[in-house]
Amino acid sequence: MYKLQKILISILAIIVLLHDGLCKDIDLQTGTEYFLSTKSSSINSRVGPGLGYKVCWMYKQAGLPLKVIEEFENWVHIVDIDNKSGWICKNMLSHNRYIQIKKDTTVFKKHSNKSDVVASVKKYVIAKLLKIKGEWCMIEIFAENKTYKGWVFCDKVFGI
Repeated sequence: MYKLQKILISILAIIVLLHDGLCKDIDLQTGTEYFLSTKSSSINSRVGPGLGYKVCWMYKQAGLPLKVIEEFENWVHIVDIDNKSGWICKNMLSHNRYIQIKKDTTVFKKHSNKSDVVASVKKYVIAKLLKIKGEWCMIEIFAENKTYKGWVFCDKVFGI
């Protein structure tokens, strides 16, 4: 039993030293979370902040909203609608505001659910965010060579 305790203590000491050594070199800045969107339709998300880290996910959609949860130099740690996280170089992202539908919902002509229906939208549809008014978001969707503009409940979207 004494040998096992000694081994466990040694392993813990090594883990602490490794952790301290890695964390000293990285100055992560955390603070207010905010949203950015993808600039292009091919962006790598990595397990760490730098090109030397393995690609864990590839985003293949321009205008995809991503929540920034940390920053390190020219890299941001992001979370997507499905709670997948990774690191992306800031210059691959834009401050243009887009939202993504969290679950099937209705787009109304005015910010009232008694208003005329403009469209029904499915989960994961991406739309441009135009305005927020109380619990409503005014969005613009381009689909089937047509533009749809209207209001959805803010709790139905990811990106605000």
